[in-house]
Amino acid sequence: MSSALIGCLGGAIFSGALADRFGRKRLLVLAGLIFMLSSIGTALAGAFTIFVLNRLAGGVGIGLASNLSPLYIAEIAPASMRGKLVSINQLTIVIVILLAQVINWLIAEPVEPGATAEQILASWNGRIGWRWMFGVTAIPALFFFLAMFFVPESPRWLARAGREQQCEQILSRVGGGAYARSALAEIRKTLADDPNASRVEVRELLDSRIRPAVVIGVVLAVFQQWCGINVIFNYAEEIFSSAGYGVSDILFNIVIAGLVNLVFTFVASAPWTGWSAGP
Repeated sequence: MSSALIGCLGGAIFSGALADRFGRKRLLVLAGLIFMLSSIGTALAGAFTIFVLNRLAGGVGIGLASNLSPLYIAEIAPASMRGKLVSINQLTIVIVILLAQVINWLIAEPVEPGATAEQILASWNGRIGWRWMFGVTAIPALFFFLAMFFVPESPRWLARAGREQQCEQILSRVGGGAYARSALAEIRKTLADDPNASRVEVRELLDSRIRPAVVIGVVLAVFQQWCGINVIFNYAEEIFSSAGYGVSDILFNIVIAGLVNLVFTFVASAPWTGWSAGP
């Protein structure tokens, strides 16, 4: 489990610099490819080292996609819909986490309560079932990989790269000609006000104009870890096993935890909260 988190950390750290150089779309295509290959590699791993390496690779894909997906949405969406679409992105992540938990529960065969570790390892779950749990994730990864070829590049990245004609074409597809001209003028003004906008430096995070946003982002990230939800999801098997549950009940309890997570994510991002609307 920790090997995937380490890979995720690496992917998140380098995603910004790589996306600024190669574009958001290419990096998201790469993330989908990494997802797909690492899913298959993990499922077919014949040695623990190969298993861990594929988990690390899968983590890199998670880090890339989790950072670049909301960034891409924010850069291509009109300001009036930006917050709503980023919130929907988070909601769909939680929905698919629950879906994965349900699929794992359905894949696993019932195991008698009180079964020993040796008995579990010798069962279908211990020999084959866990491979299917990793392998099936290659299916949505394949859809993600293929779908990314049909979405446009971020218009803001294109403008920063000097490709204004392509930028305007994409903005026209998003909101029509008038919107495209207005949005492109805004992007040009941003680039003119900051000659170094095409090259982002770390020291800019200390700028007093964006400090409140940076502080809010850091505090939210800290509280997300501090609340303990990731511990529940990442180490649920050990937690429920220590409480005396058998394999089948553990997987069912994980589904219940995912359902609660979905319900309260929906409450946090539902229409009555305004969907975090705005730029």
